[in-house]
Amino acid sequence: SVFVRHFVSNGPFSRSVSHGSTGEIFRNASLVIQYNRGQFRHRGELDMAEKYNYDLSKAQLKASSRTSALLAGFAMVALVELQYDQNTPRWLLVLLGVVTTLLVSVHLLALMMSTCILPYMEATGCTQDSPHIRLKFYIDLSWLFSTCIGLLLFLVEIGIIFFVKFTSVEYQLAGYITTAMLIPVVIVFVIFSYLIHKSRVTYTLGRFKHKVDTMKQFLDVEAQIPKASLRTVKDI
Repeated sequence: SVFVRHFVSNGPFSRSVSHGSTGEIFRNASLVIQYNRGQFRHRGELDMAEKYNYDLSKAQLKASSRTSALLAGFAMVALVELQYDQNTPRWLLVLLGVVTTLLVSVHLLALMMSTCILPYMEATGCTQDSPHIRLKFYIDLSWLFSTCIGLLLFLVEIGIIFFVKFTSVEYQLAGYITTAMLIPVVIVFVIFSYLIHKSRVTYTLGRFKHKVDTMKQFLDVEAQIPKASLRTVKDI
């Protein structure tokens, strides 16, 4: 009793029990023990399913910011460092400028959304105050811009750069060959993206179905147990 009084009086709940009764002291002592063991939960803390969504959104924002910054910087360097010749077709230069503008704009939008949302998620932590719940649309949009649209535009940018470089030395055949090699790469990219997304959704639905079946089995077993046995178990 004396140890508990001393422990509580020096703990984080000392103010609330300084003038309390013995029952309040023991009750707050258990809170202190839970607090020191890491079992003290904030009332705004998320559950396991919501914590998964929080971690997923945070990982998506980090990946989007890194990928977008890298590819946008590469596109700008390629536009500035390319050697343009008088023999380069004007339509090819216009196409290069349009694709580069779209590529940089898409990645900068993804980078802006990631940079604006991620600091607040890290500051609030895994709680109900985290902005990932309300701003889920913008997080998914940033992920789509960075990993889907941005990467496709990056592949198109590479093909145009091939044409510009080989046209400047009057060897367009190499431009056609390298661009033709990019076509199966784009197809494989789209197929892999679809298969990965399909596998992830199938696995998630399978896990959900397994949990539902397990819950049904548990409820069926509980329904078959006589009520007298349930009262005995509760009394125990």
